[in-house]
Amino acid sequence: MLFLLPHPALAQDTDDAVIVVTGTRTPHPLEEALASTLVFTRADIEASGAQTLAELLEATPGVTVAPGYRGDVVTLRGLEPEHTLVLVDGRRLPGRVDGGLDLRRMTLADVEQVEIVKGPGSALYGSDAMGGVIHVTTRAPEAGLKADARAAVGTLPTADLSLGLDGGGARGRGRLSAELHHAGAVPAPDLPRTLFDATRQLDLHAQGAWTPGGLQLDASAGYLRQDDAGVDTNAAGAVFDRTTTTEQLSAAAGLGGTASRATWTVDGRWTLFHDIYAADQRGAKDGDAVQQTWAQLAELGAQADLSRGPHLLTVGVDGLAESLRSDRIDPDRARRLRGAPFAQDQWTLLERDDRRVLALAPAVRVDVDTRFGAAPSPRLALHSAPTEDLTLRLSGGRGFRAPDFKEQWLAFENTAAGYRVQGNPDLRPERSWGGDAELSWHPLDPLTLTASAYWTEIDDLITPTSVDVASGPLLFTYDNVAAARSRGVELGGAVALPAGLDLTLGWHLNDTLDREADRPLEGRARHQGTATAGWRWARTGLRATTRASLTSPRPYYLDDEVRYAPATALVDARLAWTSPAGPTLSLGVENLLGAGDAALNPVRPRELYAGLSGQLARQGDPR
Repeated sequence: MLFLLPHPALAQDTDDAVIVVTGTRTPHPLEEALASTLVFTRADIEASGAQTLAELLEATPGVTVAPGYRGDVVTLRGLEPEHTLVLVDGRRLPGRVDGGLDLRRMTLADVEQVEIVKGPGSALYGSDAMGGVIHVTTRAPEAGLKADARAAVGTLPTADLSLGLDGGGARGRGRLSAELHHAGAVPAPDLPRTLFDATRQLDLHAQGAWTPGGLQLDASAGYLRQDDAGVDTNAAGAVFDRTTTTEQLSAAAGLGGTASRATWTVDGRWTLFHDIYAADQRGAKDGDAVQQTWAQLAELGAQADLSRGPHLLTVGVDGLAESLRSDRIDPDRARRLRGAPFAQDQWTLLERDDRRVLALAPAVRVDVDTRFGAAPSPRLALHSAPTEDLTLRLSGGRGFRAPDFKEQWLAFENTAAGYRVQGNPDLRPERSWGGDAELSWHPLDPLTLTASAYWTEIDDLITPTSVDVASGPLLFTYDNVAAARSRGVELGGAVALPAGLDLTLGWHLNDTLDREADRPLEGRARHQGTATAGWRWARTGLRATTRASLTSPRPYYLDDEVRYAPATALVDARLAWTSPAGPTLSLGVENLLGAGDAALNPVRPRELYAGLSGQLARQGDPR
């Protein structure tokens, strides 16, 4: 199982090589990855029973999934949600709210693979990749004619339904898919508010691939709608009925080919994000609010990979156009353009028996933005495999995060609370230096051990600050005044045992520091331990999986008081049976121990679920 590993995959359920692209922007086998890469294959996703990206990542060492202002957000190695870049098929996922992306809206029925690269990624991907990159790859269309379906119900209550249809031949093929998801609201104990919103989600996706004249042409389009409903309260005792409707429309196309020893790609993506937030105060009108946000993101990129002797040279350029229209910024429209050339040389210094023994990969990217100017981001990575059983990875580089539109242009006043917030258009990008070291050892064929260490320093952190005013409500703005450090160690081991058993263990130590306040960063657990156990009885089609995560108490600073969220143990279990006829029946339980704290660590309560999935396929004409 791969979904709990704090390091490159330690165990595989298949002999097929796992191909990754995120760490270098070029495809290569996982064992040759220059950066520490964690992979969830399609088999791992299905075995986990997870329905969303948030559920898949919630028990991964070095990865924290927590409720944010709007949904479940992710952080890597103790940094902030805005320091993690999330890609879908190589392009940015839009829709950040208060710095975080809601990973609940990324369902998994149409996902083929998820890669996580920890550490600075700005040298290849630019802004937001200071802590790392999460890359979601959707399922490619298959030749022939195939239909697949999955249905699941849970006791919260939840309900999920996904349908897919593939068709075509070797030269051209397509895929259509639809997903429906429903989850009931979870009320807070003894309070007139909800811990988790009621959610309804529809996700439609179409994808096609053609190979005209030796070229590769891909195109896709998608539509997502998510409706949330919940109840909030404030310190004065007012109760608000809150609804949120989020829509996302996207279209993408890419063209690639080969020439001699070079490969090239040109691709573009356009995304429209629309969000409507409404709050209705019970028994009064003072707190009523309706806010709309429109965001557009257009990306265009070109990349060429040239192989010459021991060198694989990658050069390219990314262009980005971003616009935002919102009731909460002044002016109510904001735009920016960004261009970024990048280059990387994967230099094989030593090779033995067609196996790469020593490689060095310098890379650099320069982002030029119409709002803040230029931000260069270099990186140097080293990969050493002196024996087939031992691999060392070292990397270090510069990262940055561009200030978002809210931080630059926010205009908001809370007259009841007596304060207002004004953005700062003169903000500078946040900058970081980071380094990683990882050692992977296979002393025995069924056993893998890994150890890694990291250190990240961030300067010019953007934080809210107060401004002296002669009269009127308190004024807050944003400024580059803070600095932080995150360092740690990750240990892991995996072993394949007789009788179809496999076991994976992981431990993560995270030491953070707010350099301005001289205290640990809020909400970070110092220790995290994980375990997963799997058992497969191939003759009967049975597969059992249990995964667990234990996190130590986490500090929160509330009104100059330090409070700690209690230690949390999350345990999930799943049993699946694949019948000789093909369909798979699954039964499982999420949060078996009922962990969670309503005040500081809300976790969805224990849920039992059952699912049924299957597919029908007919071999198509290979022409």
